[in-house]
Amino acid sequence: VLSILANSLLRFETQAKIGLVALLFRAGCLSLLALTTHSLDLDLVMLVLLAAEIAQSTALYAIAVRPELQKMAAPAELKGSEQPPNRAEIQRLAITNYLSYIIGLPWQGSLLRVLVGSFATVSDTALFGFLQTLADRLRQYLPIQLLQNALEPLLVRKHTIDRDSRALCNVLEMLRRINFTLLLIGVIVSMLVGNEVIAFVSKGKFTQAGNLCALIIFSLALNSIGGVLWISCNVLHQMTNLTRAFGLITLSLIPFLGLACFYGGSFNIALVTLLPTPLTWIVLRLKGNLASIGLWQIGKDTRALFSAISAFAVGWGIKDAWSTPIGMALAVLASIAAYLTLLWGLQVIKKADVRDLRTMLHARQKV
Repeated sequence: VLSILANSLLRFETQAKIGLVALLFRAGCLSLLALTTHSLDLDLVMLVLLAAEIAQSTALYAIAVRPELQKMAAPAELKGSEQPPNRAEIQRLAITNYLSYIIGLPWQGSLLRVLVGSFATVSDTALFGFLQTLADRLRQYLPIQLLQNALEPLLVRKHTIDRDSRALCNVLEMLRRINFTLLLIGVIVSMLVGNEVIAFVSKGKFTQAGNLCALIIFSLALNSIGGVLWISCNVLHQMTNLTRAFGLITLSLIPFLGLACFYGGSFNIALVTLLPTPLTWIVLRLKGNLASIGLWQIGKDTRALFSAISAFAVGWGIKDAWSTPIGMALAVLASIAAYLTLLWGLQVIKKADVRDLRTMLHARQKV
């Protein structure tokens, strides 16, 4: 709660720094305990985590929240349309947001692992669980997740001032495209050397995991539209429309998810997870919903995909000609270099777009 409050007060950078210090504190304490005792007792680990949480909360209140609250002047008397929402409106919004989360449960990694475990073989379940856990961790450090808490209050402030939904969607589209293009690097690397890397990391337990890993990462990339769509609908008060559309798409896809579980295994389940949020955007866009207009520039994604496929071809050619560890390393480096060069040449991401996003994140004016 204190983290959300700090972000709402536009103290995201301070909140992020405190969170990083707390993370380093936890990692340092646990590493020291592991090195000195050569084992980690669960009760001791929980005590360290609890101490870090208490220290982080105390620091957040003292450094980020309390000073901002003390600087705030008493609000002027509001009247007419300026009145804040009443309790009934707040409850309606809260229920809508909660329903949108519940509807999204079939597409969450935790439930997907349960589904795979119910229908797939032991080895297939273990592989899918391993890769999906890595994907869940990766999701936490993607630009959309890292910047959402900072960006959403700023976009609320901006839209309150100018009421420009198109400008809001342009900022979010830029963030989504950065997310998408970064994840395509993971897809390229997984297709090239995923089998070898995962076999090494798992000590030979999983030897043919590259394609499934690439598909799960691509699902993250494609479904990044869901993250920005949620922010856009939240800022523009369109969560009811989003929940209805997402619910319709989820109900429509449940039979396909069931068929994938029974007959397809983990790979086909991962294929079905590509669909829900892009289809939700399509439904909202066909209805002319303001929160979806300009939020997904498919043409630039097509250029990014062309860049990724071309870069993969370059890397595959090197790996095929020189299949040693050095050759595979060169294949990865060459494919990434080719990908970034093509992105720049095709202007998938422009410096001006990144500059506008940076300017938005550093805004500190109050409404």
